[in-house]
Amino acid sequence: MQVGIIGFAGAGRSTIFTALSGLEPSPGGAALSHRSVATVQIPDERLLWLKDLYRPKKYTPATMEFVDFAGIPRSAEKGKAELFGKIRDSEALLLVVSAFDGAADASELPGAPEVRIRALLDELLFADLEIVERRIERLAQNLQKGVLKTRDRDQRELELMQRCQQALEAGESLLDIARNKDDQELLQTYRFLQEKPRIAVINASEEMGEMGEKGAKDLVALEECSKELGLPVHALLGQVEAEIAVMPEEERALFLAEYGLEQPARDAIIQAASQATRSIPFFTVGEDEVRAWLIQEGDTALDAAGKVHSDIARGFIRAEVNSFEELTQAGSMKEVKARNQMRLEGKDYRVKNGEIVHFRFSV
Repeated sequence: MQVGIIGFAGAGRSTIFTALSGLEPSPGGAALSHRSVATVQIPDERLLWLKDLYRPKKYTPATMEFVDFAGIPRSAEKGKAELFGKIRDSEALLLVVSAFDGAADASELPGAPEVRIRALLDELLFADLEIVERRIERLAQNLQKGVLKTRDRDQRELELMQRCQQALEAGESLLDIARNKDDQELLQTYRFLQEKPRIAVINASEEMGEMGEKGAKDLVALEECSKELGLPVHALLGQVEAEIAVMPEEERALFLAEYGLEQPARDAIIQAASQATRSIPFFTVGEDEVRAWLIQEGDTALDAAGKVHSDIARGFIRAEVNSFEELTQAGSMKEVKARNQMRLEGKDYRVKNGEIVHFRFSV
């Protein structure tokens, strides 16, 4: 799962990237084509418990990929459209804005963070609107030429794009634009930024973290903004979190305590990204390997089998399933079976968060 980190220049995107990954951004970040990439393990206490139980030869947590994209210019610069094209590859977006003013964030609007969030959301909307307007122009030209082979298809797509244009100009969601399955499939090909799960990340200063009068007011305003926009909002001390991420693990607890933090903010943001994309893990266990696999909420046992290996999906017979809670209560898989808590499920069974699955298959 790829999560894009986006924002205006100076907002602290690279600081947040380091806070989430423990890595410094790759050099050469001035160009709009530049990006830094890091793969991060998704923390899960359940998987650690399974690791202690089985003591496997191999232990494989689920992962999330963070991509720090170049700062979004506020003007129409060359390469801006290509930047948004790359951002569209992300499955979710972290919208980074700063909670402080200064020379470093001169490209951001002055004022409270919620003003900057709105400005960033507007940039995403305008990028989608530009795509739609260009497509409408192209389709209109095709219809004017009278190409019979594609006329009906072009007419349907034109009507769909016109509905998208109306929705975007009104600041409305594109979720209800599709009228049938064909519309839905066509909309997916455009990878509209408006329809991607988005999480606002506020890069706060240490002064704000100390909850002074201005900081408290800002945080209250952010909570109200979150409700109004329907976006999760996380405020964190970016520079402090970045320092925590790069220090040796044995030193982190003392540093967290010094700032009154229970855990690094990265865990909360990773969890928020998983929830926003409706991603859930299931586990496969054994002496050889204990592993977490990410699927979408609502995916079937056949979908889950395909995540493990295409041959397992092709030869799927049944899935042996039990919950993590049943295993912790029983203490061993042998006892789970003795309690008749192991279930045999078919290919249409919808796998739930944290279930332990063993696939029976034949190829």
